[in-house]
Amino acid sequence: MYKRGSKITVWMLAAVFCAFAFAGCGQTDTADSGNSERANEEQVKTDTGRDEAAAADEDMHLTILSPADGETLSGGVVKIVGTAEGSPHPGEDTVYMELTTEDGKKLGEASSLVADLDEAFSADLKYEVSDTMVKNDDETVNANLRVYMNDGSGALMKEETVHVKVK
Repeated sequence: MYKRGSKITVWMLAAVFCAFAFAGCGQTDTADSGNSERANEEQVKTDTGRDEAAAADEDMHLTILSPADGETLSGGVVKIVGTAEGSPHPGEDTVYMELTTEDGKKLGEASSLVADLDEAFSADLKYEVSDTMVKNDDETVNANLRVYMNDGSGALMKEETVHVKVK
């Protein structure tokens, strides 16, 4: 009843049918549960990512090595040196620095990448003091040096402030 060519075709059809059966192509209820499983997996990944970011945030410490708290700065440029211990992505993370007066006027700003090996950062922040600013008896202006890091979404991760005087 079967010819030689048709036996090969029947075996090939049977093999293809088995392959589809093992792959699950004929199961309609699995498609719905597969989507919900993928959604659950994405939620777990998102939740885990937040937990890891929170843990990294707790383990990270910004330290300003220079200038010291209370130091008087002059010359229009201040060399800022510090470390970002526990930085989540050294070599990619950026530390931002702002020098502002006590009443919020910005004197200058700078930024620096966190080094790969020693997690250090440094920058030369240029600032300018105007004649109209409120000055102390010694002709200095009280200022705050704010050093901070943001996470990938722009939210504040860590921040340190040093109080200085500028001329």
